[in-house]
Formats: sequence, structure tokens, C-alpha cells
Amino acid sequence: MKKKRLDVLTSVIGSILVLSAAFLANFFVISPLSHSVAQNTLRNTFAAQASLATAPTGERDFRNRVLADGAPVAQLVIEKINLNEMVVEGPERQRQQSLVWHGCAATPCPTHSTCACAPRSHLQSR
Repeated sequence: MKKKRLDVLTSVIGSILVLSAAFLANFFVISPLSHSVAQNTLRNTFAAQASLATAPTGERDFRNRVLADGAPVAQLVIEKINLNEMVVEGPERQRQQSLVWHGCAATPCPTHSTCACAPRSHLQSR
């Protein structure tokens, strides 16, 4: 009976250790790597758009189309706290890990087509 309890306890402790190691690996290795790749991709896309003068200046692109969710819209740099993140377009409900989102629908402002932060349902195609 004692051997069976010891085996169960050993299995439980082993499982906890494996899960803890997986969590730590994800938290300290996989997640930062994924974040870095996403940020570099966005930074390169935004830099290319800026060099061609096609970077977005509002909720619409240079062809006057509504920006796609996930499109880079700004670079947020706060040197004092060593922050350098790309901001992407999209509603709050579609936020993804490792990205800073700009959600116009969550921004309080009048809902008319002249407002840069009007919800998309109120913007007219031109």
C-alpha cells in the first residue's frame, strides 16, 4: 500500500515538474522569440511603407481603403523604459499576444465618417 502511494506521489510530482518546465520554457524562450519575430516583421513592413510614402496616416491606407486588422500603424518608442513596439490596427476583441493593438471601435468619439476613430461600420467607402 505504501509503495502504491509513493508511486502515485512520484508520478504527481513528476507531472508538476514537467508542466512547470514547459511553462517556464514557453514564458522565457518561446513567447519572447515569437514576439521578436512578429515585431521585426511589422517593423520591416512599416519601414517599407514609410520609405514609399504609403504608410497609413489614419484608419485608411493610401488607396483610401480601410486598414486590415493586423496592419502596422505606428511605432511606439519610450526610451525611458526601453519600450519599442509596433502598434497594429484592429478591434479589441481580436487582440493577439505580443502585439499592441489600436482599436478604433473602443475609442470614444462621434460615429461619423470624418472621425479618424469612427467604428468601421460607420465609415463610407470612397
